[in-house]
Amino acid sequence: MFTNRSIVFKFGLLFSVSLLLGGAFYSVMLKVYENQLRSEARTMADSVNAFSAWVGSFGGVLTRNSEDSFLSKADYFTAGSANPVTLYAKNPALSVREFSESVGRSDSPAKFRMVAENPMNPANAADEFERDAINRIRSGGIPEFGVLDGDEYRYARVITHKRGCITCHGDPKDAPESVIARYGNTNGFGFREGDVSGIMSVTLPAKSLLTIAGEMFGPIQIALILGTLVFALFYLRREVVEPVTWITGIADRMSKGEEIELDMDELEASRSGNEMLRLTAAISRLQGSLADATAHYRARATRSAD
Repeated sequence: MFTNRSIVFKFGLLFSVSLLLGGAFYSVMLKVYENQLRSEARTMADSVNAFSAWVGSFGGVLTRNSEDSFLSKADYFTAGSANPVTLYAKNPALSVREFSESVGRSDSPAKFRMVAENPMNPANAADEFERDAINRIRSGGIPEFGVLDGDEYRYARVITHKRGCITCHGDPKDAPESVIARYGNTNGFGFREGDVSGIMSVTLPAKSLLTIAGEMFGPIQIALILGTLVFALFYLRREVVEPVTWITGIADRMSKGEEIELDMDELEASRSGNEMLRLTAAISRLQGSLADATAHYRARATRSAD
């Protein structure tokens, strides 16, 4: 039974339970860390949505020097100038994609993409995680999905087609000629308002808790922890187990009527705070009391016999 186990065994069991509690604490901290990363990913997604809404509020934007990426273009003349200025039109989807490419080239550790399974633009094709996220979002009816994957946190938020999107992504024959000319009439069509068009995919740098713990606890820290454990076991044996074993032996010999001589100089420590020495002194006094009582009893018995 547990109550019959040694103190060292119980201490080792307590230490093992502490390790299990440490594992539970690790799980809690991992969940907290993932929630923090998800909050950061949501913030970035909200910022991108705000940018997309801003572009959409104007129906698109006109830019210069965009000959390689535009939906339509037109020449404008400024007052007093005979030279036209060519402006290139970009809708919200194209603007957000180019914004994501700009972020991808920057030093920002956070990246994002707007992707789909059947994208109109091949540059918006989903990778393995993003395809899995789209399937989970569609099948589970959930608005978002995230996972901690090695040194990255991957996050996906659903994108649904709004009424203005159907102009380009509904029936191909209703799409603008510039869209058909640029992307063809095969991919990215056939959607209705409210359909899941794809996801916003956010990637954040992350560290596993084991990596963080490794950075916090190097060889010196680990050696100190192990050294503390060894010292605790040594102290337990030296100050508890050995004195209890010795006192148990004394009590056993006393129960058999054997004479026991104790070092009274050492027992002076009974007046100190050392509980083990105080217990030893009490046993010594008990031995003397028992010896006096036995002698008194024997003397009375002898007198009675006479």
